Amino acid sequence: MQTKLIHQNRNQFSFRFLLHSVFIIGFSMTTVAQNVTIIESESYNPGHVMDNIWLSVATNMGMNASIAGQSTLYDTAFLSTTDALIVSSGAITLSNSQITAITQFMQSGRSIYLQGEYDCNLYNTNGTFEDLVNSNGGNFTLNGTIAGTLAPMNVLGTLGTTPNTIPPLTYFWYGCRGNACSYVEPFLQYNSDYFGFIFCPPASGYGRVVFTTDQDWINQSTSLPLMENILSLITSNNYQCSGQNYLGANLGIDTTICEDSIYVLNGGGSAFTYLWSTGSTDTSITVNTAGVYWVTVSNGVCTTSDTVVISEIPCSGSPASFAVSDTTICEKFCISFFDSSSNNPVSWLWIFPGGSPSSSTDQNPTNICYQNPGVFDVTLIVTDANGNNDTLTLPDYITVYTNPFAPVITQTGNVLSCTPATSYQWQLNSVDIPGATNQSYNMLQSGLYTVVIGDENGCSAQASVDAALVGISEVEENSFVNIFPNPNSGSFMVEWLNGLIVGEISIEVVNTLGQIIFSSYEKTGGAARNKEIDLGDVVRGMYFIEIKTENEFVRKKILIAS
Repeated sequence: MQTKLIHQNRNQFSFRFLLHSVFIIGFSMTTVAQNVTIIESESYNPGHVMDNIWLSVATNMGMNASIAGQSTLYDTAFLSTTDALIVSSGAITLSNSQITAITQFMQSGRSIYLQGEYDCNLYNTNGTFEDLVNSNGGNFTLNGTIAGTLAPMNVLGTLGTTPNTIPPLTYFWYGCRGNACSYVEPFLQYNSDYFGFIFCPPASGYGRVVFTTDQDWINQSTSLPLMENILSLITSNNYQCSGQNYLGANLGIDTTICEDSIYVLNGGGSAFTYLWSTGSTDTSITVNTAGVYWVTVSNGVCTTSDTVVISEIPCSGSPASFAVSDTTICEKFCISFFDSSSNNPVSWLWIFPGGSPSSSTDQNPTNICYQNPGVFDVTLIVTDANGNNDTLTLPDYITVYTNPFAPVITQTGNVLSCTPATSYQWQLNSVDIPGATNQSYNMLQSGLYTVVIGDENGCSAQASVDAALVGISEVEENSFVNIFPNPNSGSFMVEWLNGLIVGEISIEVVNTLGQIIFSSYEKTGGAARNKEIDLGDVVRGMYFIEIKTENEFVRKKILIAS
């Protein structure tokens, strides 16, 4: 079986990089100075110089670029001084707190280049992009690793033309392909598969995320002009994904119409196939009766759906009309109202019994909050340019449900349980734990645990507890390896007796999710050897250390206590 190497001799690379540095000058571009932070790759592996290549390209474009350590992502202070972020290595392991910082950076309105690597399952940078999309309104799935040289690799869309015209890449070694659905636009294509993507979140004001699933095309400086195009995209912050290249279904908010009137529901562009609740397969439908309408949109690989509720009222010729973002909410939540009156009003008076504020003169009031449960009317009075008034009151229009009581968390051994509810989601350090949706959760490491509960109305409450694992024992006793101190603060010593082993010794530290957070190869020699390991700012909890030689294997637990 062919295996992709992820190590490279630094001396062999130095001359090649010098040649590429000279080449960069040949297609110099001028752009507005931007502050670009590049998260280092070279300290992870001396052969991985993607950070230096990004630095050269960005600097040559007139940007204020700098390389920062991976620990930068533990402190969100960098957010205020960075216009665009580049995570240059796809082989590093991102912790939950680092992923949170990356997410906050995107949600603050600034864009990211996130490097992935060829194996869909081995490297968590791939899963980070997948989770980033699916947790922020998009839809994306990894679809398996493709081996070999994937060339020619076609460059699609804006990244293939702006500002540089990019020919197909002649080198792209292995890759993790993906299925781009809602709000994800593919831009690297080999045969019928895609290996590079742009995520355009549907939330207003969010930044973009550009992602590729092989880092060798950058490590070998395969297409410096494409890197320029990527830098131009992530520093402009105004790139709009093409509706022809990603899948989305959005029928808008629930709407009230007058009796005997018509309303058009639009599914989207003509590039997809549609199936409506009425049986129609057109891109849009016209409705004239109240009801629940849905559409399912497909691009041949994946599907997405949306539903809208159309209500009718006896308007009696009244020109006043409005819609709301949601007619059923939980207490202490806020909603927005939208004027749809037909008499071209010049002034508006909204009355919201039970709401805060209780009235508004805005055309489209936002953040009307309901602090207490109940059923409430809404009134709109509109006035046109001739002074004519019209009033529309919808009785019992807003329903506000009571939030459930905050759950109570108890710990029995290493099992956390909470009081009964309709639904549960456990979190560790404010990040959802996949599959942890039962009333109880068996802890795998110490940390701040939160449970978010829901009731039958969709209302929620939460509680948190700082929980520590109870007890720790080693997997194998009396082996050729000693670890001390244990527990520790992330810095400890590994000692092995050389007389019991042959050849090299491999040391890896693995978290409870199976992710490698440290690895090292050591030469044996002498009567005994030891190695000091410092895991840096690692989340406290239980980890495994795995030590392998030609004729021995041992796996032990270590506890990071502070």
